[in-house]
Amino acid sequence: MKLLRVTIVIGCILLLFITACGGDDTPDTAVLTLEAELAKKDDGSGENADPTPTNSENVTEPTAPATAEPPPSEAPTIASEPAPTPEPDPTNIAATAESVSIEPELRALGIDPAAGKLAWMHPPITLEVTDFEETAFGNQRIFTVASDFVLAADVTWNSAYAESGCGFVARSDGDEEVPSQYIIGLTRGAQGHVLFAEQIAGDVDLDHATDIYANGIDPNFEWQNDTTNRIAIVGIGQDFTLYSNGTKLGTVSATSGFEEGFVAFIAVNRSGGIRCQFNNAWLWRFN
Repeated sequence: MKLLRVTIVIGCILLLFITACGGDDTPDTAVLTLEAELAKKDDGSGENADPTPTNSENVTEPTAPATAEPPPSEAPTIASEPAPTPEPDPTNIAATAESVSIEPELRALGIDPAAGKLAWMHPPITLEVTDFEETAFGNQRIFTVASDFVLAADVTWNSAYAESGCGFVARSDGDEEVPSQYIIGLTRGAQGHVLFAEQIAGDVDLDHATDIYANGIDPNFEWQNDTTNRIAIVGIGQDFTLYSNGTKLGTVSATSGFEEGFVAFIAVNRSGGIRCQFNNAWLWRFN
């Protein structure tokens, strides 16, 4: 150790200094006696000789082997409880099931279901009109706005006169007095017709109206009272393709340029009264 070595060196220097500074050349008896005792201890011949070596021999005492400290014990790991699985939302489940249910019909119309999503499925609704030249509108999802869309419904009718009809309005501005909208109507006249017309600020543009003889194209078109036809409309841009019972009746190009608006069911009474029932109706919008 450094401290022991420094102490021995300092002791030797002091001893030499004391010896050198003595005045008499004759050694003092006490000094000689002390030196003799030290000599005995140095060669181990003394009676009280200490068998343990002195520090002057610069012998390092053996040290006990270090005992390795045990590694710190790890704290026990407490398994965290798994996060609870959220309960499925019944509303989302129902909406997903409804979306899946219309996919076959969309594909039959040439529409990729991934290109849009279901806006609503409407509960059954009946519109009945008795007043002369009266029109009734109905939709429990009236605030849904559609631009490009697919609309489908089972339409069951009963009318006193063939000029009365059932149908739909699309891209309507919602004005109850002077609406601007597209009208798709079905009449029983001449064994069944489908009409497409544009109504601008309350006035129907007859110059650009289209009359399609549905029964002549779709052999399954039912024109008698209390019969049902499945009607579908695909509106993309200003082109509207009309279907009855899965048969394409034709495509009509509108000129008014209405880009979006509300969708509703309608019943138009010419005279004598009419009842229109709409079932299994849904609206699907393109992304």
